[in-house]
Amino acid sequence: MNEKHTPLEEFEFRQAAKIRTPEEKRERPTPQKRSVLLTVLLLIMLAGALSAGGFLYHLLQLQQKKTAQLAKDLASSRKEKTETAARLEEIQQKLKKMTRRISTSSKGKGELLSSIDQLKQNIDKRDQEIRSQKQKIRKKETAIKQSEKARKATEAKLAREKTTSQKLKTQLDAAKITTRGFQDEVEKLHRTIQTLQSNMNQEGNASRKLVSDMLNAQNEAATLRKEKNTLENSLNSLKNEIKLLKQVAPGKLVPFSDLVTPAKPIVHPTATIDKKRSSGKVRGFILVNAYIDETGFVQNAFYLESHLQKGEKNGAIISEALKTVLKWRFSPAMYNETIPVKIWQPVVIPINNK
Repeated sequence: MNEKHTPLEEFEFRQAAKIRTPEEKRERPTPQKRSVLLTVLLLIMLAGALSAGGFLYHLLQLQQKKTAQLAKDLASSRKEKTETAARLEEIQQKLKKMTRRISTSSKGKGELLSSIDQLKQNIDKRDQEIRSQKQKIRKKETAIKQSEKARKATEAKLAREKTTSQKLKTQLDAAKITTRGFQDEVEKLHRTIQTLQSNMNQEGNASRKLVSDMLNAQNEAATLRKEKNTLENSLNSLKNEIKLLKQVAPGKLVPFSDLVTPAKPIVHPTATIDKKRSSGKVRGFILVNAYIDETGFVQNAFYLESHLQKGEKNGAIISEALKTVLKWRFSPAMYNETIPVKIWQPVVIPINNK
């Protein structure tokens, strides 16, 4: 046998709508993971900057020690230069004395000449030593200048590294604050997701109830349509019976009802008012109740209400409207569309000035 499913079972929600939380979306990093990664990266950069600063500080100390040693060597070289210059001056003085002795005495001339040659050789050696010392001093001065430049460059680099480390610290503090903000936002998102899930469950229940109500309403509407058709058929049969029961003779006065077709005006002149009889230009209409016989002639009429442009209620205007309606001609009112009858019917009389 085939199983029968109700419409409600066909529309039933199998399970509540599920919202994927940020933890379930593994293909993209969550804001919390991003903040943690950013913090770790800033910590690594800060550690690198601190290690580079320590290395530069150690290098600066070594450079200062080397500069101090070069300064000591330069001082000793200058001292040796001074001593050598003093010795050279002493030798030159001795040479001058010996030259004087040679000029005054001819004894020991050969020895003096040999001693002079030795002295000249010694002087040349001393000159060479002085030149070599000067070259060493120049080299050491150059090395000291280079060391000073390197020290200044190292100090400048160290200052830059300190500035960079301070910036990194500031960025790390900002990243911590941002991380806290991200954590708060993640918590808010969790709470929002839980609220949405509960709302979705409630909406699912409400949707199921709404579908059930809609189906019930459709069933009730179908039942009402059937009852309406039944009532309409009954009403039509009753109308037919009433038509058969209520047979009206031609020319009889009948009340206004759905069975009566109203009389239609064939001749309908406008009520014309003399300007002397009115306060000014009058336009509008007068509503009267006319007694129309089975031949379409107006036998009598009485005043109902007026709708004039200036709101005037002049007795002459109403009297003229009542006289005018007696001149009107109508197609007779028909009862059940076949029998001409008499009827009281409201008629609108237009008003106009001459």
